[in-house]
Parts: sequence; structure tokens; C-alpha cells
Amino acid sequence: MKGITTRVLIAALVATLVVGCPSRPDQTLDLKRSWVVLSPPYTTGRAGETISVCLHLRTRKRTPYIPGRVEIFPSSGKLTGKLFRQGDAICQRIEITEPKEVSFAIFVDGKLLKRVPKIRLLDPLDPEKYAESPFAYELAQQFAPIIVQRVGSSPEADRPIPFDFDENLYPYDNWENTALYRGPSTVYFSLVETETHAFIFYFFYYPRHYSLPDRPGFSWENDWSAVMLICDRSGRELIPIAVETATSQGFEQYSFSHSVRPNVEDIEGDAAIWHGRPVIEVSAYDHTPRPLAQPDTERLRQELLSYPSFVLVPEGMDTRSLPAFMHSLIFPYRLQSFFERIWKQKDTIGIGSFEFVRGWKLPELIGGDNITPDRCQPPWAWDDPDDGMVEAGMWLLDPARTVSEHLDLGGEVSLWYTYNPYLGID
Repeated sequence: MKGITTRVLIAALVATLVVGCPSRPDQTLDLKRSWVVLSPPYTTGRAGETISVCLHLRTRKRTPYIPGRVEIFPSSGKLTGKLFRQGDAICQRIEITEPKEVSFAIFVDGKLLKRVPKIRLLDPLDPEKYAESPFAYELAQQFAPIIVQRVGSSPEADRPIPFDFDENLYPYDNWENTALYRGPSTVYFSLVETETHAFIFYFFYYPRHYSLPDRPGFSWENDWSAVMLICDRSGRELIPIAVETATSQGFEQYSFSHSVRPNVEDIEGDAAIWHGRPVIEVSAYDHTPRPLAQPDTERLRQELLSYPSFVLVPEGMDTRSLPAFMHSLIFPYRLQSFFERIWKQKDTIGIGSFEFVRGWKLPELIGGDNITPDRCQPPWAWDDPDDGMVEAGMWLLDPARTVSEHLDLGGEVSLWYTYNPYLGID
């Protein structure tokens, strides 16, 4: 204990930082309303990585608090550069010096901040260490979407199915084996949570991304698309407030709530909960998902009669409340864990590589040798060239930072993960 005390006292001499001007007399720092954000909130522990520690200080009236003195004591790593402002936050950069989890003691005008997260140490070399939590399936089942699937010239290729539908993980024979599968449709799910929001993913796998006629650049073997349901978890129940759709071509945003506003990305339109679930329309050929606004049942009836389509609902859903004209077109789908079934097999099915964070390389593509070879991108490699600071991999692995860059959700978005199996936080 004596050694630790001496170490902290020495660190205090080095790490004490003075900022701004003395606090105004009418200000009182409120520890409960102040919080700290780490960006990013994880590291692979490679020497030289830099993390930003940002203090959001608030008064009892919820207004920004101007400190006279800030003291930051990292358990490892070293402070680098000077304090800087980012919006109304006061930030400091920490350089990682050894591969270990980093905790902080932070004092503002002599008061110890209590809501201070740790910098988590990723362990990307040991994915078997983590497993999907049962509550992730429960939440995914609760909000599992109703899917209106459009059908094109190859109906067998316009149905979401398991990646190992042909009883192997070899990605180069899926185009040829497409018509052989007779099992149930499958939607993969995943869950990531922070203190303020839950991000529920639904992934759709198709053995072909195709055109009519098939031609290079428009057709290839293996295809992924997905939606991310963004839920506010500040109350007793999760409340869907927005949804992002995704393909390898980019992301689009839709809102359930008028409190959600554009940020770097525009809002493409409205989404709605129908019979307790979002309704997602998925196109034929390229399998682009799009949430429907409050469905006009008559228009939906005409579309289902006019265009080849079918309706997928999660297994166990009571469909008696759905309109009668849909009943003959309804088929169940099963939910499977994307983390368990796909992520853990990424090195088997993937090829190439890109660096997510320093020292952590992930497969960049899913192999395929039909029409356009090796064209399919997996969800962990998706990127959009014009969505601000969001980089490849962040949409799935770091959705809180992704969404806070894309949209203004109308309130605080915590970047402190409470559940994220991809980053080893469970």
C-alpha cells in the first residue's frame, strides 16, 4: 500500500494539469451528472497507441462546469500533449506503454470523479474465450423484424439462409450449391450495449449477389446485408429510436423518433414498429434492406400481389394479428448468433486483411470465384467513404462511436460498453 501511495504522489507531481480559469463562484461541480468518455474505449496494448480521455463536467443545473484544476493519474501509460477542448469536453491524450488494462484516478478541483471507465485490453487472438450471452438472444427475439423479401429471376438466391447451408464453410461452392438447400430461412443476430443504448444487429446472408444477365461487377458469390436497430435503454424498457441499414456499398439511416436528427449522415426516411416489430423490405438481386414506415396495408397488399414476394417472421411469432392477405405468404425464420456462427469462423471463410486497430488484423473479404472473384465483404469490414470519422470495422465492432458520428440521438450516447463480445466485454 505504501508503494502505491508513493507512486500516486509522484504521478501527481507529473500529471497535475491546470486548465482554463478559476471556476465561477456560482458553479458547483456535480459528480453524478459528470462523466468521462474514452475514445476509443479499448486497445490491443501495442506501444504507441493513443487514447483520448474526455471529461464532460456538469453543474447541478446541468450546464458545463469550468474547472480550475484537473489531475489525471493513469495506472499505466503516459500523458502526452496538452489538455484540449472537444466541444464542451476537456480532453487529454494517453499513450499506451504496455499491454494491460488502464484505469484512472481523475480529480477536478480536488474532487474525485466516480464515473470513470477503464481502457479495455482487447484479446483478438483468443476469440474462443468469449461466448454470446443468453440475454442477447432474448432481446434479438423480442425485436426480430418482419421481413418482406422480394424475389427476382433466381428465387433460390433471394432467401436469407445459413452460411453453412451446404454443410461446409467452404465459400467457393455456395453459388453452385444454392438450389440444393431446402431448410428454413435464417437471420443472424448480434447485440452490443453501452450504458445508454443497445444496438441489435440482424444479418442476412445470400449465396449470390446477382444481376440479369450476370456480369462482372454486378454479380458475385456470397452476399451480406444487415440492419442495426438502435434502442434507448435509459428507462425500464428498450425503446427503438433509429435504424441503420448496411451493405458493402454503405449505410443509410432511418428514424422511429423525431428526437433523432442528422449529424454527419442524413436521415433517409421514417421507420415504424408494426405489431411490435420493425418491418424490413429486402430487394431481390442485390438484397438491399430498407425499413418501411407505418405500412399502408392496402398498398402492401397490392405490392405483394403485384411483385413476387414472401414474408418472413421469427419462429414462434403469433401471426394471427397480421392481415389475412399475408397468411399464405408467411414463412418462419430462425435466429442464430452471428458472433458464434460467423465471427468465430472468420479466419476460415475470410481472405485478405485490413487493420482495425494497430496490431489487430481482420479478414477483408469472403472468398468467391463466380463472375466477380473475391468480391463479397463481410459485415466487420464494411465502410462508407463519406461518413466522417467512421472507419472500416467500426459499424459492427464499435457501433456507439459509429452512430454518434452518423446521428444526433437527442441525448447522451455513452461510449462505455457494458456488453460487446467482439471487444471482449461481457
